[in-house]
Amino acid sequence: FISIFSSTLNFELTTENNLVMMIKKFGIRRYYKKNEFIFRLHESANQIYLLEEGWVKVSKDGGEEQPVTLFLCRAGELFGAEETMAHISLRERDARCLTNCSIFSIDTHTLLAILQEDSSMLFALTALIAKQHLYIQDCVEALMGKTVSWRLASLLIYFSTKKDDTLLVELPITHEELSFMIGCSRQTVTELLNKWRKQGIIDYQKRLITIFDKNALLSYSPIPS
Repeated sequence: FISIFSSTLNFELTTENNLVMMIKKFGIRRYYKKNEFIFRLHESANQIYLLEEGWVKVSKDGGEEQPVTLFLCRAGELFGAEETMAHISLRERDARCLTNCSIFSIDTHTLLAILQEDSSMLFALTALIAKQHLYIQDCVEALMGKTVSWRLASLLIYFSTKKDDTLLVELPITHEELSFMIGCSRQTVTELLNKWRKQGIIDYQKRLITIFDKNALLSYSPIPS
């Protein structure tokens, strides 16, 4: 996951800043409460979104199984553009707030008019969508060919922030939600976190995880209890 995680939504800085500024200038800021849906499956795909504050989960219906979490959005990231660029009129996924959120939205007619006039904005948005698709493909590959411990470690490292000699991970999701993202049971996630804590690789309290040794985390191999 790491290589694709690190590149997802991280296009060239100047173009990214211009895209963000454009959405803030022509868009509308709205505030959403925790667990509120921004859009639902089969609703009209007439907006794209810039997350200003908070966390958003983008997921797809799993049929009789649990919904499939496609990705989590952090502050500064965009979502909801895929259907617009593919000329699909209805949403093919859900987007729900994991925390209270501040979100800019811009309608597709305004967006498309700007993209026609400014090729750099079109390039930035196209790059975003391409990287999201590569991310999903890489997730599928990891689910098929990587161990559960490696998938969990990679996910935690991607969402971490550096503080002194440690990495801090503060995710507004449960162990069960983590298990949905990496394709295992909630019990497995809890057992791995407990083993890593006993070995001094991490520490965690509620939803704050401190990573002391990133390399040890990635190279971890399960040890029988």
